[in-house]
Amino acid sequence: MTSSTGSEPKQSDCEPIAARLGRYIAGARAEAFSAPVRQKAGTCLLDGLALGMAAGEEATTRALLASPFLPSASDGCLVWADGRRAPLCDAVWLNGYAVHARFQDDCDMTSWTHPGSLVLPAALAVAEAAGASLERALTGIVCGYSVLHWLGAAEKIGRGVVARAFRASPTLGPVAAAAAAAAVLELSAEQAANALAVAAATAGGVIETVRSGSSDWRFQNGSASWRGAVSALLAREGVDGAPEVFESEKGFVRAFAGLEELPVELSRQPDPESICTVWAKPYPTLGDNVAVASAASRLVERCAFDHTDITAIRVHQNAEFASYPGTAYRGPYTKPTQAIASTAFAVAAALARGSITFDLYSSALDNPEILSLIEKVTVCPEDRYGYLDGKVVVETVGGGEFSADTRQIPKEFFYRDRPAATTAFTATLREVGITGDANSFAQRLLERVAGDDLQISTGELLAEAMDLRAQR
Repeated sequence: MTSSTGSEPKQSDCEPIAARLGRYIAGARAEAFSAPVRQKAGTCLLDGLALGMAAGEEATTRALLASPFLPSASDGCLVWADGRRAPLCDAVWLNGYAVHARFQDDCDMTSWTHPGSLVLPAALAVAEAAGASLERALTGIVCGYSVLHWLGAAEKIGRGVVARAFRASPTLGPVAAAAAAAAVLELSAEQAANALAVAAATAGGVIETVRSGSSDWRFQNGSASWRGAVSALLAREGVDGAPEVFESEKGFVRAFAGLEELPVELSRQPDPESICTVWAKPYPTLGDNVAVASAASRLVERCAFDHTDITAIRVHQNAEFASYPGTAYRGPYTKPTQAIASTAFAVAAALARGSITFDLYSSALDNPEILSLIEKVTVCPEDRYGYLDGKVVVETVGGGEFSADTRQIPKEFFYRDRPAATTAFTATLREVGITGDANSFAQRLLERVAGDDLQISTGELLAEAMDLRAQR
């Protein structure tokens, strides 16, 4: 397999991809990251931790945690959804499941993935088990996010995977989780290369689960994080992986993305700064719906009209998002996933309620106000729209017209700074009745990250987070 431009060397003349990634991971150090990168890693950590803790109220997570066959371990790693302890690998996949359970985990659109549910569970549980510091955990988080962004290859692989009916998160995710765990464990370059190669050989997860409205998509990301963590543990014990698993004719890029030539982006080094391109979801809905739901919420906030007076709704949405499996579904809504994926439901719910909260998926699937608005929605796919571009126009009785778009929304709404991350952390926990001093916890964490006070153990930090439950 050769590179996609004549100016680049043939891959056969280069060091294997896994080996190059291994050197990148082995050389990563938190103190070398820029302040914005460290801050972003901290805000991503807060976001994922809040979602994992909030998932204890989500039905499928509750069912999973109630299983009598789920192992426990008094000296194991923390399970964020309920505060129990479990063996390391079980904690990784349970936490990955939980962070993804509300479909509110963050988005990297170069890879078309949700890094938070892939990278964070592996990085934090492995750091907790190893007695590693927050500094090592942050190093793992940045390595995992940057490798995932890099593997998307400017969407060539990210979108190629989706076009072949795979979900990008569980397909690319094991490699990112392995990168995170390898960095935390301070594996050698050779060991890290093997970790990523083993992880790449375990990849996959089909997109039909989201399109059908079933619930099992939650397991895909938790499983991917588990596979990555296990790959790093295996490599640490000397297990090797296929050296050319990424670029081989029978390897990862061709199998999952269907590309005959290796994207030129893979000839470059992952960039820690790429973590700053990841955006957070303000609402629990498919990432494809975030922009238009946000525009609808802003419309309610800014304009004086009654949603019962609406006669028509035009939704201008990125064309790729408008064609993603599940977004065009308009009912009947008999399963929560059908509504989570539906663009029409997201916009109608935001117009009717001013926002989207997760309880709507259990209490409002047959809500007459929302269903009435859904009938009035027309989606207009826009080829020139970016992924965070969205516009909603409503027409009302008497000829009134009101509109709002994401250009009117501060960037911190999606790219959270310290105040926005603190507010979101507190709001997510409050939504499920966790009323401890989440604000103080979030501020302390982000102050540590900003001030390089990173020697607290990851286990101690996570235990502090779990203590918030005691003040419900």
